[in-house]
Amino acid sequence: MLSIIIPIYILDEKLADLTYKCIESIVKYTDDYELIIIDNKPDAIVNGSTSAKEFTCLADIYIANEKNIGNGSAWNQGASLANGKYICFMDNDVEVHKGWAKPLLKILKEDEKVAVAFPLSKNKEDDDYFERLAGFCWVIRKNTFNKINTKIDKGYRIQDWGLANFEDTSFYMSCKLKGYTLKCANNSKVDHYSRATTGKVKEVDELYKHNETKYFGKYKILPMLD
Repeated sequence: MLSIIIPIYILDEKLADLTYKCIESIVKYTDDYELIIIDNKPDAIVNGSTSAKEFTCLADIYIANEKNIGNGSAWNQGASLANGKYICFMDNDVEVHKGWAKPLLKILKEDEKVAVAFPLSKNKEDDDYFERLAGFCWVIRKNTFNKINTKIDKGYRIQDWGLANFEDTSFYMSCKLKGYTLKCANNSKVDHYSRATTGKVKEVDELYKHNETKYFGKYKILPMLD
């Protein structure tokens, strides 16, 4: 089974609508999965109700956090609750297409040396799909995630990067340093509304600069797809 983990931080109706579209595409185009929603703003007003009331009924597992714990911490929280052998970390501004999951799982099933599988992706308004090592949609074996994340130096684990930025890049680099590879499935496609949430967070530029300095101070280079 595939456990799909989606952190949400609803700041306006547009983000709520994107989240609905994301979930609708998962329901339509995915088999044998569970949906885990980690809500970092459960008291947000959505369609005259609260985020908690709107989204708890759409998830197999719904967690309402008292404060915004950040993207990486939400991923880690969701992973600890996942029942599936495989985990997909997905942003709520992603829409998946028919057959998106099977090629990603096939890569992981066929080669234990592959830690992370990515789909082809494009920004929603663009025409062409590209190979892209990005954090808005990626799949990993649950045991591989736990094995790698628990051995990363404290301060650089996936939950140690604050609200956002470089938690994914740091994890991918850790995978590479431990001898794993990162693969893209050329027959899996998703669309992404870039920066739909982070673009609305006032501190995002400061957060990016801080985590960029932290990342390159340790790793020096960016990870690459194999």
